[in-house]
Amino acid sequence: MPPSFSPPMNKEIALQICGRGAVSPLGLGAESLHMAGIAKQGEMPLLSQPERKVPVFRVDLKQDALQRWQKEPRLRRASPLALFMAEAARQALEEGAEAKGSRIGLVAVFGTGSIVFSRKFFSDFSRLGRHLASPALFPETVYNSPASHLAALLGFNGMAYSLVGDESAWVEALRVANVWLSLDQADYVMVVGGEELDPIAVEAYAQSGWLKRGSAFRPSEGASALLLASEKNRVKPVIFAAETGWPYRSVLGAQRAADLMWSQIPKYGMVYPSAAANPLGSLEAGRIGNRGISHSFSYLGEAFAASTGWHAIRACGSLETGGIPVMMPVWGLNQQLAWTGFRL
Repeated sequence: MPPSFSPPMNKEIALQICGRGAVSPLGLGAESLHMAGIAKQGEMPLLSQPERKVPVFRVDLKQDALQRWQKEPRLRRASPLALFMAEAARQALEEGAEAKGSRIGLVAVFGTGSIVFSRKFFSDFSRLGRHLASPALFPETVYNSPASHLAALLGFNGMAYSLVGDESAWVEALRVANVWLSLDQADYVMVVGGEELDPIAVEAYAQSGWLKRGSAFRPSEGASALLLASEKNRVKPVIFAAETGWPYRSVLGAQRAADLMWSQIPKYGMVYPSAAANPLGSLEAGRIGNRGISHSFSYLGEAFAASTGWHAIRACGSLETGGIPVMMPVWGLNQQLAWTGFRL
């Protein structure tokens, strides 16, 4: 690391990344995010225009690891979201084996929650009546259900918390993890972001104006996980900043929020471009300049917190290759911007 690097003290949080995990349309494992490959594609009809098929990125549920999770008694009625998050967290735990037997807290982050089973339950409720709607499906409609499954299956014995939001909610989850670790309420914290696709979610994306014809934007699904601890050594990547709080309500408001956020991002180091086909991508492109990290990563679509985690894992790969601090802006589509920074 260049000796001149000195993160601003008001931003320093020092969260060490002990383990990484990913489930994406590109495959399973954090290492798959760095490989050249073609993301699994599919289509979903719009509820308002059934004749219109929207291109999406999907996770292949036939992969062996996900098939094994489906055989877990607790997950037999769980939606894909719980499978994605369980597998990503398992990978992170495997890499961070030193956490075994410690107090591990859990912060689960998602946007729509278990929407696949929510739609099925309420569809049955409307079609068959309340007396015939399956009571076995109802627990899976609760937002906290994926976090409950993860804590039980992976043996997390610490605090558990669920956050609902867009891409920026993942950064807020880092802040929660930092508080728990700072107050010695946990030895490690698992942050897991997940998303699953369903026609209801795709319809919402269309109504938000994100699926305009000709747009490169693609709805996506999957999960990402980081196992975090207070910094213990200089061997593993460290998250030194997790800043949120730049809301916006319009295009002009987003521009102003981007200016305010950018003024807080340190002027040293490189910047990982995370916007790709995000509707706010032009705001990022106009500010990065020559600080952007050049990469050829496959575009994996937009999956809110899961996407932010994928980008973070890729940014850490760039950090480990170059050794130069990396800043990562996060362009939340549900009206909030954030940023995070990585160092060795």
